[in-house]
Amino acid sequence: MFVEELRQYFKRNKSDYKSENYFKAYPGQHTKCIKGKTGYSFINSQNECYMSFLFEENEEDFTDIYKCSSFDTYEKEIENEWGGIFFYDDDNVNYLPTKKNYSRRKWTFTEALNKNDKYILWNGTVANKNSLPLPQNLSARMIYYESCRGLEAHSVFCFALDRYFDHKSKDDKASLYLLNDLYATDEHRRNAYAITSVLMALTRAIDTLYINIKDKDSVLGKLLLEYKQQNPEKVNLLTN
Repeated sequence: MFVEELRQYFKRNKSDYKSENYFKAYPGQHTKCIKGKTGYSFINSQNECYMSFLFEENEEDFTDIYKCSSFDTYEKEIENEWGGIFFYDDDNVNYLPTKKNYSRRKWTFTEALNKNDKYILWNGTVANKNSLPLPQNLSARMIYYESCRGLEAHSVFCFALDRYFDHKSKDDKASLYLLNDLYATDEHRRNAYAITSVLMALTRAIDTLYINIKDKDSVLGKLLLEYKQQNPEKVNLLTN
């Protein structure tokens, strides 16, 4: 959905060449909670910024793209910012995922879990989730973090929870969280917004909670290790 809207924007932008609605890309970087991340701002002749993007990348390819509200360009000063591309929550717009626009990544271990003979896997991460049968009491349910509200289970596994924390901290809404707190920094607001989402997942377990962290030096990784040190009798740390 986002990529399609972005494609339409660039198509319109080409037709507006030399007008005040023509925005040229200028390189720059994020200046606050994730300093050093690079991207581009689209700025017109009036020094108005339509939108800024940051890019996540590895050695092979770009892995993510998202809007940025705290961005400085290297060669162009931004005097005013437009709203850019904006979406309401999926529940509030007429949007249905299809093979064309549904691009959430698939988990590496899904196929292996489907082949097990010890339990029934109910995969709630598929695009046509509404067509699935209701999960049974003994089913192992696999869902996205955003879908865990209201659910409970005897044992819960939270995979790559630190990456989910980082993802939520980069959300546009994160910078607007706790705006009534005059002493809160942008980093504090973003982390508070992210931890609120993480707590939803952490409180789904009735008996046992397993937390998988990809980077022990991440914000959430350091926080959980600190909790382990303060409460050694409550946490078992497993490393590979």
